[in-house]
Amino acid sequence: MHIVYVTWLFAKSENEVLEGGIPNYLYKIANYMQKQGHRVTIVTTGKSERQWTYMGIPVHTIKNPYEEKGRYADRWLVPIFRETAFRQALKEINSKNPITIVQYAAGNGTGMLHDKRFPSVLWIPTYSRKEFKGMNLGLEYRRIVLYEKWAAKSFDYIFAPSKVYGIPLSQEIGKTVSIIPTPYEIEEDMVEDTSVYDRILKEKKYFLFFGRLHVEKGILTIARCIKDILSRHPDYYICFAGFMGSYNGQNLIKLLRQSAGEHKNRVIYTGKLKHPQLYPLIRHAECVLMPSLSDNLPNACLEALFLNGIVIGTKGASFDEIYIDGESGYLIEIDNSDQLAQAVDRVVSMSEEEKERMRGKANEVLKKYTFKKAGGQLERYYQWVISRFS
Repeated sequence: MHIVYVTWLFAKSENEVLEGGIPNYLYKIANYMQKQGHRVTIVTTGKSERQWTYMGIPVHTIKNPYEEKGRYADRWLVPIFRETAFRQALKEINSKNPITIVQYAAGNGTGMLHDKRFPSVLWIPTYSRKEFKGMNLGLEYRRIVLYEKWAAKSFDYIFAPSKVYGIPLSQEIGKTVSIIPTPYEIEEDMVEDTSVYDRILKEKKYFLFFGRLHVEKGILTIARCIKDILSRHPDYYICFAGFMGSYNGQNLIKLLRQSAGEHKNRVIYTGKLKHPQLYPLIRHAECVLMPSLSDNLPNACLEALFLNGIVIGTKGASFDEIYIDGESGYLIEIDNSDQLAQAVDRVVSMSEEEKERMRGKANEVLKKYTFKKAGGQLERYYQWVISRFS
């Protein structure tokens, strides 16, 4: 097969560190399919049109004639012109290497004008109506929700990694949304880089948050209890690693340190790290904090379960689809700072034997997410869609 992945979000240069679930998923699934003997191409947007390679994966970048930062009226046009450019790119790619199937990454209307000459599927990594429910985001939010619904209704074949997004989307558009989990495996030949760990965290006991430091990832939930956690556990630090976000114009690390009060010196921020640098931090943490307000079977959780084995996640944000509370991880209610602090207390009070037992259960959980199993399920899904195409 020649599988083309169309996305609004991917790396812009050869040396860029992939940030967030969408780019990381696309790279890993494309790499897996390529290893299975399929031809793959990623189509994305950028400042200029070019064809290049990202870590062995062919990438076709199209130039969007409008910038997202332009006038509000222009933002309505951005997805329309982007979709037109995507169609032209697919036509060009198909003329050189015939396309077997196209997978679109949902978000901001991606796929809403998809080319129906090819078998196509829509992958749901984001669902704004669910993800930002209850937030007062005004007209911009309404625009994104409208375009995402338009895109989803235009597809006959749709799949999501979790029921949290799949079920409400299916109810909204009146179509079947298949659930196909995100495949996950640590690269066997990856050599870990311990330089950041050795310089900042070696000999320290710490709790870790990694990923995008954004409100929807539960950063404000942590901020409300960070002082209590550090007060109750004076031998521990809290470390944050990942892309920096803001809240009401304020740097979130600054907010976290202010919230920690007299313990602010035990709040560590490493910045964005490449995976070889990040993995030692995950491996040596006491536990990993993932109090997301909304999530969709995050790859970061699977990484944390594999490398660390003790995760504190949220019910109703897909973590409860991954592991069992108290057995292979801990679950708290969404945006409940008191429960987060209590879960940290539970981890600290565990014996080494209890921790090892939980880590063993966590590794058992991961068996259903291997590329052989979940990747093979997606490969069969492609073949099924192709067989029904006419």
